[in-house]
Amino acid sequence: MATINSDLTKRIIATEKENMTPEALARLAKKIDIASFGDAPLSTSPKIEKQSVVLVSDPTGKLGDLDLDAWLVTIILGEKPASVRERIQAAAENYNATRKGQVLPAKTVAEAFAGVPPKFFKERQLWILTKEPIPLVTTDNKITGLPDEPGS
Repeated sequence: MATINSDLTKRIIATEKENMTPEALARLAKKIDIASFGDAPLSTSPKIEKQSVVLVSDPTGKLGDLDLDAWLVTIILGEKPASVRERIQAAAENYNATRKGQVLPAKTVAEAFAGVPPKFFKERQLWILTKEPIPLVTTDNKITGLPDEPGS
């Protein structure tokens, strides 16, 4: 919502206060809208479709019954999920090159997600949904206890 100059609003109301009918109120609202936004229509950018990617912290290199942490990130639909690592690396490098990044650099993915401002990831078209790691749970994708399908 746009902010409106209070002096300008008072001047507009002063010109209309003698005849405050419903039509006058509508004119007043229109004048305030024009004064706050100008005659230019609001421009909206096209919506970017995104897909979710889970980035898994696997320090040992093996999946299974291990205690693993994961982060949920979003990228633009159609982009390669494998590019997430490079995007995080580039965002962290850009942050570490700043004055604040030199004082408190991001050395790990967890530090990058927790400490690097979102604008560095957004520049790389990467949106962080979980700053804190979440536990990763594996599944065999089967529901037990259901009756067999007919004809099996």
